[in-house]
Amino acid sequence: MTHNNSDNIDFLLTKIIDKKNFYLEPFPHLIIEDALPKNFYKVLSDNFPNPPQKLELYDNTICYTSDTNIYDNKNTHEYWTQILKYLASPEYSSKLLEIFKEQLIKNYPKKFKIHELTNKLSIKDSEEKIDSKITGSSTTMYYSPVEKTSIPKKLSGAKLEIHCDAADKLFTSILYFRDMNDKSLGGELLLHAWKFKLPFEIKKIILARGLHFINSIIRNFQFLFIKKKKSVKYKANCLVIFFGNEDALHSVDVREKGSPVRRSIHSGIRYNEDLWDSVSFIDRKVGYLKNRYEKLRKYLNPTKIF
Repeated sequence: MTHNNSDNIDFLLTKIIDKKNFYLEPFPHLIIEDALPKNFYKVLSDNFPNPPQKLELYDNTICYTSDTNIYDNKNTHEYWTQILKYLASPEYSSKLLEIFKEQLIKNYPKKFKIHELTNKLSIKDSEEKIDSKITGSSTTMYYSPVEKTSIPKKLSGAKLEIHCDAADKLFTSILYFRDMNDKSLGGELLLHAWKFKLPFEIKKIILARGLHFINSIIRNFQFLFIKKKKSVKYKANCLVIFFGNEDALHSVDVREKGSPVRRSIHSGIRYNEDLWDSVSFIDRKVGYLKNRYEKLRKYLNPTKIF
């Protein structure tokens, strides 16, 4: 069965709004299997854009391709332009605002009010901005082959351990493109929850977002406060969408040695400012001390001009 361009998107939309794909626990999210029409998905999979780096140079590392590079490449299949632009479009943002409306109003009442959301959701034209404060982006994402069984890491070397996304991120969407010959184990998306109710400030300390020595110690004790609730398998044509806040805890499971390249589309819908204060008391103190140290160092060792 063939599909024209609008049919492909309409097919996806019917899946997104299907309530059976919506889950509240451990935090609001959608898991949509067979998200795209089979023929459309196959063309996308067979013409998956090339990665920006030589992935064999990186062990179990996540890499992204700029959407601009994909659009500018004359060899990019038209279906790729279509799906990437849709997943970054106001129309897609509007649909997610509608689905997660209750969570938006509950979590961010000062940013989103019921009457304002209703007006935004009336927009159907994908070329029209639903809100100047909301922007979308989408690109391809790769996990490089695995030389040693381990948790995936970023190019910076930081492991993809338990975390929540950036404070300005409203929604994250991941569409998996698993190769039919990939029989490897591991690498599932893990969804976590707090073991018990904690004050907001304590949660921020446990999340240990800042990159410093104290937080590296705190991360070793996160298991006392956080538990795994659900795993989402890396499965072909499966779309995962989740709502962003300090409770949307997730990580990526260990991948086994010999695992091949893994591919997906990553889409993010962002607000133009932070939706919550993600900096902990400890991070602020460390930042303050670092700043004082730098000022003292410059005072004691002024730069000499020759």
